[in-house]
Amino acid sequence: MNPSLWTGWDWFKLVLCGSIDFFDFTIGRVLFFFPFEEIGYMIMTVLMWGPRGLVTLFEILEPTEFIDGFIPITTGTALWALNHKHSG
Repeated sequence: MNPSLWTGWDWFKLVLCGSIDFFDFTIGRVLFFFPFEEIGYMIMTVLMWGPRGLVTLFEILEPTEFIDGFIPITTGTALWALNHKHSG
C-alpha cells in the first residue's frame, strides 16, 4: 500500500469512511437507529468501493451494537479497496 499514489478523491472517501465508523462508535450505538444506520453505511460503502462494500453487511449480524461499534469495518473496507486499486 502506497498512500502517495492515492488521489484526493481516495483520501476523501477514506476520511468519509473513518467518519462513518466514528459515528457508529459514538451515536450509532443507540439501538433505535438499528438497522437503518447499518443499511445506510452499507449503501454508502458500496457506492464508494463497489462490491467490496458488501463486507459491511456483517455489521447487521450483530444487533446489540456492543461489538461492531469497536470494529472500523468501513475504514477497513476502504483500506482494502485502496490497496487493491493501487497494487496492480
